[in-house]
Amino acid sequence: MLLTRLRQRSAVFGNRDALVLYSDPETARYADLLSFEAQDQRHSFLRLGAEPGQFGLPIFVYSDQRSPFGDDRGSSKVCVARPADTDGDRLPDGLELQLGTDPDDPDSDDDGATDGEEVLDQITDPLNPQ
Repeated sequence: MLLTRLRQRSAVFGNRDALVLYSDPETARYADLLSFEAQDQRHSFLRLGAEPGQFGLPIFVYSDQRSPFGDDRGSSKVCVARPADTDGDRLPDGLELQLGTDPDDPDSDDDGATDGEEVLDQITDPLNPQ
């Protein structure tokens, strides 16, 4: 996995600033974590870092320095990007798919405990309501 920044200035392909995650650099499979087009404020992504989270999934930290644009005088902020948890049960969606739980339902087995509580706190099966 490779996290990098892209600053594209091209009369043919247009202008954009992006933060790009290559899941497989050898085959150039990638996803834009953030992307800003020419009409937007110019972004410089600095101090890129990644650390494994609780489930071994990456948590990305970076500084986003934005140029002055319109009435905005520009700014700099530290940002954190982590795996999505659509249902808010403390388990990332990717892990829920591996476990067979529903990433859109915080309690996949409808037993009153969230999937996250069962996996992280009670050490029980989130698919078994017993």
